[in-house]
Amino acid sequence: MGFLLTPSKQVHALNPSSGFKQPPFDGSLTVPQIYDWHYHHNPQHPVFVYPNLGGGTSEIPFAELVPAAHRAGRYVVESMGLPMESQSFPLAAIIAHADTITYFTVILGMLRVAVPVFPINPYLPEPAFLHLISTNRPQHIFISDDATLTNLVQKALREMENKDPTYKPKYLNFLHSMIYL
Repeated sequence: MGFLLTPSKQVHALNPSSGFKQPPFDGSLTVPQIYDWHYHHNPQHPVFVYPNLGGGTSEIPFAELVPAAHRAGRYVVESMGLPMESQSFPLAAIIAHADTITYFTVILGMLRVAVPVFPINPYLPEPAFLHLISTNRPQHIFISDDATLTNLVQKALREMENKDPTYKPKYLNFLHSMIYL
C-alpha cells in the first residue's frame, strides 16, 4: 500500500552541512522509535520552538524530549501499578488541561511503552464525556489537578457505577512535572 497522501516536501537535510539525518521511512520504525532514532542521530535538532519571555525563542531538542517521554511513559506505567515488563497494558484515558508540549510528551511516552492511550478533550460536555468513558471503558484515567475535571470524572464514574457496578477504573493525577522538561 502506498501513501494515502503524497509525501510532504523535504525541508530538513536540504543542506548537508546542517548535519540533520533522515530516519528510514520504509515502515521499519514505529512513531516512538522514530523519535528514539532522532535522539541518537539528531540530538540537538529542535522538536519544539516557542517564544520566550525575553522576546526570543526557546527550543526543545530531541536530546531533551525523548528522555522526557521515556520518563513520562515510566511514570504512567508505575502509576498504573503494573510492571514495565508487562506484555500488554489496559487502555488509559487522559483528560487534562495541559500545555501542548507536556501533553504531546506524555502521549509519546505512553506510546513508547505500549500503553494504549485515549486522549479526551477536557472541554467536552458532560454527556459526551460519559458516553466516551462508557463506550471505551478505560481502566485508568489520568486527570489534571483541577477541581472541575476531577468533579466531572467523579460524577461520570458514579453514573457508570450505577449502570455497571463492575466497572471501576482507577483515576490518577496527570502531573505536569512528571517529565521534568
